[in-house]
Amino acid sequence: MNRVTLLMFGFVVALGWGYYMFLYPPRQLRVAIKNALEEFAQAVATKDRSKVGAVVDGHLTDNAKIHLEVTFFSLTQKGQIPIVEDFTKKDFMTFIDNVLYPLDTYAYTPTLESFTMNDAHSAADIVFSSREWADGKSHYAGIEVGVRFSSDTVCEGHVVFSGKVPFMDTLSCKISMRTVPKPEEASKLRGNPQAMQQFLMR
Repeated sequence: MNRVTLLMFGFVVALGWGYYMFLYPPRQLRVAIKNALEEFAQAVATKDRSKVGAVVDGHLTDNAKIHLEVTFFSLTQKGQIPIVEDFTKKDFMTFIDNVLYPLDTYAYTPTLESFTMNDAHSAADIVFSSREWADGKSHYAGIEVGVRFSSDTVCEGHVVFSGKVPFMDTLSCKISMRTVPKPEEASKLRGNPQAMQQFLMR
């Protein structure tokens, strides 16, 4: 293979790589979804509930349907039935704000697991996972205890695109939650059998 042929081959490879990286629609839209997830994570990191609400508002369709199944980890109860809730866009935004309001601090880390584009490049089915944690207060037998909430989440969603902007149309998430007393607060439970029993039962 002479030098000219090598140069032409390299040029073709570079063009193909550039097209895939910057122009190939499925890749561009996959990146747009990853960016939207990261945008939400960054909004959460600000601890500014209005910014969190604005990101949620900006990436849900007006008729979005959200389904949550929440299971609470318990040391004493196995095979718990999940708590199931369905939301409209407006209700979901209120729910998010109500969840964040009493918390001292919180964090969210998402990962896009799968992405399946439709033939028209106008919509995609996605799966993403996330880990969340927050510090706040919980009450057991009337005693306020500082706790760390944490959860593992897996969501399936249908996304529609307006240009390159993704909007979640349907979202179904399964959330596994845990609550652990902060080390300096654990004595409040140990010193009250009723409070400890309530903690173990949740």
